[in-house]
Amino acid sequence: MKVEFAQEEAQALAQFVLDQVLALPLSRADAAALRRFGADELRPGSATLLTLAERINADLQRTHDAAHTREIMKPDWL
Repeated sequence: MKVEFAQEEAQALAQFVLDQVLALPLSRADAAALRRFGADELRPGSATLLTLAERINADLQRTHDAAHTREIMKPDWL
């Protein structure tokens, strides 16, 4: 099984997390900095978003591989 997020999906995920953080009681300066980050770094094609998508996909693959390995090593009587 191979699960891979597209860049647009990684952007939607990052935007959701950013929206949740912005809903917290932050100072005006912190909220403004986060909004600027979202506007500058989370646009399609940005290097930050490409790196995020690559890291998400690598982490998902590593987790899947580890789960598959554990299934192989599990004794029959459990």
